[in-house]
Amino acid sequence: MEDKSNLKYIFYGLAYLKHHWLRLLLVFSMSAVIISLSLVPVEVFRKIIDEAIPSKNLHLIWIMVLIVFLAHIFILVVSYIQDMLLTKLQLDITQKIQGDFFRHLLSLPSSHYSQFSEGQLMEKVIDDSDEIVDSTFDLVISPLLEIISIVITITYMFFVSSRLTFVALAFIPLFVLATIPVNRILRRKYSAIKKKLAEVYDTLQEKLSGMTEIITNNQQEYETKELAKHLNSYNTLQYDYEKFSSKLQSVISIVSDFAPYTILLFAAYEIIQGYFEVGTLVAFSMLVPRLFGPVKDLATKSWGLQN
Repeated sequence: MEDKSNLKYIFYGLAYLKHHWLRLLLVFSMSAVIISLSLVPVEVFRKIIDEAIPSKNLHLIWIMVLIVFLAHIFILVVSYIQDMLLTKLQLDITQKIQGDFFRHLLSLPSSHYSQFSEGQLMEKVIDDSDEIVDSTFDLVISPLLEIISIVITITYMFFVSSRLTFVALAFIPLFVLATIPVNRILRRKYSAIKKKLAEVYDTLQEKLSGMTEIITNNQQEYETKELAKHLNSYNTLQYDYEKFSSKLQSVISIVSDFAPYTILLFAAYEIIQGYFEVGTLVAFSMLVPRLFGPVKDLATKSWGLQN
């Protein structure tokens, strides 16, 4: 039930996004254009190494360099427009949620929200609305953009060399195996942290409300030590969570760092056997980070979703 309760806020944000599907479609299309154009330098370097340099065609090299320059300029322009579209979309949805939430408060009987202070209501209208939209964009929109990047990159990798692509894709299941089994552990650890933090708040509120009585009975030292116990338990859980997360990051890094060397060894063998040229290896050395970078980000996003 807790998972459904947490996820409903993301679905709440998605309900507002569906009214802006044309703007989202434009953002996704721009992302596809940006990713595709970012592959132009990879193909250019491959052509220069495999064709222009062996034939000593300086004119072709100049043309290739000009193409790369123009591609970079176009990427900068499209990226700027995409960033502005996403920022405006995020602000528009946040404002709509804030307005709807405030309108909903006005429709409720005063007894419903009399239990909250003005500061708590302001936090719900402003901060909670921001968090809903931020979570929706961070855990839904960003992963979709990364998936687009992965699909386009893999498609081009097959165009460059299907044999090397299969070697690179063999590492993807390792990322999955390093994340999915530990998601439940992360969720359990983070739930314990949130529960302990609530206990700290309860304890602190209790002591602040009874401050006069504590001072009157000269209980300052005892109450300070009592609060310190709760804070120490919270810090211990937080440290354990961070330590576990760091270990996961290390495992992911080992996989992503080891993969290029495996591909290099296989590519060197393929070049010696005459299956492809050196330019293909150079192209793949540029493509591998473009593949494993988004994959690592998706793994991190899955941890954020558990939190």
